[in-house]
Amino acid sequence: METNNGNAVIIETGRGPTIAGTRITLYDVMDYLKDDWRPKHIAMWLRLTPEQMSGAMAYLKEHEAEMEQRYADMLRRAEEERRYWEERNKDRYNMPAGPPANYKIAIGRARLTAIKQERERQEQAKREQAEREQAKREQETCKSS
Repeated sequence: METNNGNAVIIETGRGPTIAGTRITLYDVMDYLKDDWRPKHIAMWLRLTPEQMSGAMAYLKEHEAEMEQRYADMLRRAEEERRYWEERNKDRYNMPAGPPANYKIAIGRARLTAIKQERERQEQAKREQAEREQAKREQETCKSS
């Protein structure tokens, strides 16, 4: 696919069809299209020029069946690779947890939990005191009757 001045808009790389001058593959564009993004929003998000975006859309339209097949193959390979690495690293996932990555957050959470527990204890003491006072009043009214 070329522009009016003869420069290629879509080039073939080892990663698949790529928008010239970028590292953005047509698979990236297809991901957004499949998520119902409009081309102008994709272009803004990926910082593509109108010429690059229109070239990508034209290429996708001209090679629709081929690109759908290549996209499905790419997704299948990505899923196989994900499973491979998940299996290879499963021992790491099953390791016991070490110290938190951010100990300050853990300390803050512990303090917050302590504050909450203290408040609950104080509220419980207030409720118990109110119940004792209510029972005392009821006893006094029974004695006076």
